Amino acid sequence: MQKRSHLLCSTIFLLFVILFFSQERYDIELRKTEELNNLIDTVPEKAFKKANLFLKEARKKNIHDLELSMLQIKCSYYEKKYDFKNLISCSQELLEKSQEYQSLSYSILAEVFLFKAYSFNNLNTFAYQHLQNGLEYSNAANSKDSLTVDATSKLYVSFANYYLLMNDNKKRLLYMMKALDAHQKYQDKSYQDRRKYVDYANIASVYNEINIDSTEHYALLSLKYDNVSKLKNAEFSNYLVLGNVNLVRKNYPRAIYYLKKAENIEQDINHINREILYNYFVETYKNDGKPDSAKIYENKKNFLNLNIYKNRNDSLSKILEENNEKNKRRNTFLMVIIAIIIILALIILFYLRVRKPKIIVQKVISNTSPEDYNRLLEMAKKDDTAFISAFRNMYPEFLEKLQEDFQDLSVSEIELCALIKLNLSTKEIAANKNLSYRTIQNKKYNLRKKLNIPAEMDIYKWMDR
Repeated sequence: MQKRSHLLCSTIFLLFVILFFSQERYDIELRKTEELNNLIDTVPEKAFKKANLFLKEARKKNIHDLELSMLQIKCSYYEKKYDFKNLISCSQELLEKSQEYQSLSYSILAEVFLFKAYSFNNLNTFAYQHLQNGLEYSNAANSKDSLTVDATSKLYVSFANYYLLMNDNKKRLLYMMKALDAHQKYQDKSYQDRRKYVDYANIASVYNEINIDSTEHYALLSLKYDNVSKLKNAEFSNYLVLGNVNLVRKNYPRAIYYLKKAENIEQDINHINREILYNYFVETYKNDGKPDSAKIYENKKNFLNLNIYKNRNDSLSKILEENNEKNKRRNTFLMVIIAIIIILALIILFYLRVRKPKIIVQKVISNTSPEDYNRLLEMAKKDDTAFISAFRNMYPEFLEKLQEDFQDLSVSEIELCALIKLNLSTKEIAANKNLSYRTIQNKKYNLRKKLNIPAEMDIYKWMDR
């Protein structure tokens, strides 16, 4: 009894130790991820360096969740730097690893990053396909953990951005509302409040194209949660749309106030939003009678577009290189398949040509003794004058039927039929008759016509009927 109690206590203690260290490792991973998620918005270079260090550590210790989260951080860094060439490579790596480790959440995020890379290069058809892939992963995930909810929300926001490119504000608003609903399904109230800051900012950006009163309502509603979540992208978006609201209302000083607040946010902002900001500045200053100030922001916009153009060319080169590599692999594969098919066809053809005489010889032999057949064959090869008589004695029915059906056959044609019946090849017949290979071919061709042998039927098989 004491032994059992001791064993039970030891087992419980061991399980406790395992759970303790598993939880401790999970907490360490979580802290590292949260640390870099905060850094990526404020000090991206530092976050990127740490992500590479943690990535090496994760691979060394085989910690899959940490590896995936560090790849996500790297993707976010490349996105912020408009480095879409490296974003494509990193996103594809994230997708491959997430599939290997069976993490649907990170598969969704990888597809979102790939959407951003392709849409940046105006390859909207490919971009949309990645959104559809992400939606399939999301439907399969069916989970309410914060990572899956966040990934699905980002997917919905990306769908909204796609419909922005398509000038479909109705669908854009629909997907922004879906993102809001997704976050509200999560049980943690503090998490919901943090996400409301972003969701209301996103909804305000949609209404910016539809109704400025609703724009103002959701932007101010988002700013109420500013003390809960310090996400700079959402803050930038709120000030940007509030600047436009006042621009439309022709309250130019108030418009400049909000636009300046957006400009002063020290963070890498999406290039599209940065370009919109400069456009708002130019329009506001022009309407306010300040062309010199407008010119400053025209120059800033041109400089931004040059950087975007360079990055777009780099990433397009990457995409083209990958497509060329895929095409090369596909073409190589097709060439190998075609070569295999040709080789197999030649082998089969050779086999049939070699096999065919054997089959016919077997049939001939089956009707006569091998000795008689070989003797007849020797007579044919020696062009013996008694060959036809010997052949008639051995195969009387064959010659009788042949002469009965085709009475206009000459002696040489009947002899040719006999040689074919004995399965002698064109080359062997030519040698026996002391004629050229071509001459025998012509004779066989004429014989076929005279005997009305169908073009698709082998003459040897016809003789062996």
